[in-house]
Amino acid sequence: MPSTCLVHGKLLTFVSGFMNYKSEKLLNETKSAGGIRKPSGDVVMSCFPKIYDCPDIVEELATCWTEDALNKISSDMLNIKFIKSKMQEYVCRLYPVLYCEEFKDLD
Repeated sequence: MPSTCLVHGKLLTFVSGFMNYKSEKLLNETKSAGGIRKPSGDVVMSCFPKIYDCPDIVEELATCWTEDALNKISSDMLNIKFIKSKMQEYVCRLYPVLYCEEFKDLD
């Protein structure tokens, strides 16, 4: 991670869920492979940077995340398993959008 990172206020828990997901995956990979490397074929790890680098997606994601996930998270802020699973669900939903032929010219 860079020393300075700007995060959309409404997506703070979303990014936190990703960071926890990523650290869990990398630690598991380190234990099994003996060194740190990007887990192969992980949709969440490969798509998250593309999602977060697109301002249009981030704005819509912030709205959806606020309406759907934040209401459920606020009652139990320490439930990181729920936050990770919701983040993973949202990234997997956005996967087809990221790789759709119609959107390739927008990069």
